[in-house]
Amino acid sequence: DLAPPTLEGVPSLPAEPIVPPKTRGIAFPPAAAVIDPAARPIDTAREERSPSLVRAGYEEPAGSEPVRLVIKPLGDSVDRVGIGFAVEPRDSNERLVLGLTSDIVVTAYDAAVPPGRPPIAQWTISVADAAARFRPTGRDRGIAINLPWQGTSPTGDHVRLHVQATTATGHLETESLLPVQ
Repeated sequence: DLAPPTLEGVPSLPAEPIVPPKTRGIAFPPAAAVIDPAARPIDTAREERSPSLVRAGYEEPAGSEPVRLVIKPLGDSVDRVGIGFAVEPRDSNERLVLGLTSDIVVTAYDAAVPPGRPPIAQWTISVADAAARFRPTGRDRGIAINLPWQGTSPTGDHVRLHVQATTATGHLETESLLPVQ
């Protein structure tokens, strides 16, 4: 027989188990509990859902208008041969939007070069090409872009990437600093 441990400042355990009172097989709630008499059990079989309450997962593309762009590196995203990244158009709830309605302009700057210098590369990706590159789910979701360098590759250890697109409601742009492998 093992005795329960005694701890300083902690009351000892009761010798007999506490059994709640029962009447006709129904246990009463503790005295401090408040039960709303108008409450009814939830009937999940007949539950009606309002369109405003329908949840959509973050993995499911949304049909709304994008309000911002996010750049994500893909694998070994930048090397001396080219650059790989994904652009995620996102709505106001941070969900991925199915696509963009304009060309995407990508400009790369060598981060080792002082600001104000010309870019080391610039690409324009057409709407049709962006739609063909769109991945709705997975780790590389978004518009997957792999581009070769145009002449010069970066000399430093980082590339500053600037991405622009236009939507029906306005102009979107973002920047990101990606490491060179």
